[in-house]
Amino acid sequence: DDMHWADHLTWQVLLGCSPQALVLLACRPEGVELPLSEAEVLDLGPLSEQESEHLLRAILGPRATPELLRRVLPACGGDPLLAVELALGSGEEVRERTALVLRQRLQLLPPRTLEALGQAAVLGRSFSRERLAELVPQAGGQLGPALSNRVIYASGASYVFAHDRLREECLNQLEPALRRQLHGRLAELLARQATVNCHDLSFHLAQSDHPERSYTYALWAAREARERFALDLAEEHYRRIEHWSEHRPEVLEGLAETLLLRGQYLESAGYFEALLQEEGLDSQQRTRVMARLAYVELNGARLQAALG
Repeated sequence: DDMHWADHLTWQVLLGCSPQALVLLACRPEGVELPLSEAEVLDLGPLSEQESEHLLRAILGPRATPELLRRVLPACGGDPLLAVELALGSGEEVRERTALVLRQRLQLLPPRTLEALGQAAVLGRSFSRERLAELVPQAGGQLGPALSNRVIYASGASYVFAHDRLREECLNQLEPALRRQLHGRLAELLARQATVNCHDLSFHLAQSDHPERSYTYALWAAREARERFALDLAEEHYRRIEHWSEHRPEVLEGLAETLLLRGQYLESAGYFEALLQEEGLDSQQRTRVMARLAYVELNGARLQAALG
């Protein structure tokens, strides 16, 4: 077992074994070149969720509670080592142990590959080869070791990080200034598309050196998300621009309405009250806001009465 740590002498001993001997070797894919030309290689993919559950139950026994399984199984991505690390820790310890495991895995890669992965991570967990070539032309040629070590895998014309935590670790390797520069460059590429995705454009501009340029797209994205009842996303966009003076009344009203739809009556009322303090509202607008505020307070009172 653990033949990825075997030294040259160990391999020489194995090569000297009788041809009639059946030897089963197990190793990780990271940086291993098997010196056995006639060996049959069985490439084991990630565990299924059911297989990961069996592993944890075998190791932990009664400690593998349903609550623990619900927490660990979606997060481990079929990686048995990561599953065990997550299961054995808790809270901050889990985050530290997981980050250590992932950093050790990434440290096996060449520096240029690690740099290219950090640049690619700006694009998201899944990224097209074409988009990566537009963003950083030389990065695509450095990804071979990441593919062979299963940090990423190919999916059609795209690459996908094997786990989002691997992507996060790669992103953390980038200098903050370079990361902001790449987000800005990507925003420029997205803005030139025939169909603009306001959500992506808002996000990348917000991470760039000029976050104020994201406000218009964030407002557009917030409206669109609220219309589609993606209320958590709408709230996220509105909160990011709630102090934007140019469209502050619209942002305050949009956030108040979103919170109302989410059943957060007290906070919704607070934003409607803040809206009434804004200058420039005409009498019709004030009447409408006061009516909405009364509606919020009524529903909040009914909820409190129902909860008893």
